[in-house]
Amino acid sequence: MSEGKKIDLRCCDNLELMATIPNNTIDLIYCDILYGTGKDFMDYKDLYPMREIIEEHYLPRLKEMHRILKNTGSIYLQMDSRISHWVRCLLDEVFGYGNFRNELIWCYNTGGKSKKWFSKKHDVILWYSKSNKYKFFPDAISEKRGTQKRNNLKKII
Repeated sequence: MSEGKKIDLRCCDNLELMATIPNNTIDLIYCDILYGTGKDFMDYKDLYPMREIIEEHYLPRLKEMHRILKNTGSIYLQMDSRISHWVRCLLDEVFGYGNFRNELIWCYNTGGKSKKWFSKKHDVILWYSKSNKYKFFPDAISEKRGTQKRNNLKKII
């Protein structure tokens, strides 16, 4: 980071944070959202994977994300297959089906192999824009041939 730039780091619910941001001011939103596992983690409890719970949690947040995005803005939401179909429906509702840009599959190699099911070694990234006049951020997600690691996202400032 270059000298003179300040970092504004906050620990709060993103819904509270977005309420403080003016309309149409953000170029790009990337969010690695809760995955709907229903599990307890050290610093948070994940949402239970039920459609009503997912919709209740994400619909107000997606509306705020839409509000703060510039008309040329884009949103990338990363999740796994447990909730991607529900979130896609919510994004269609808030951003409009015509503003769906792409579904990216983020593959990674971790853990072992199962003899009972196919490995769950990918996430889904849904990309929407606020309008048809969007800016493309090709460096938002770095791409490598072959194995990809989950932490390959480039920092966007």
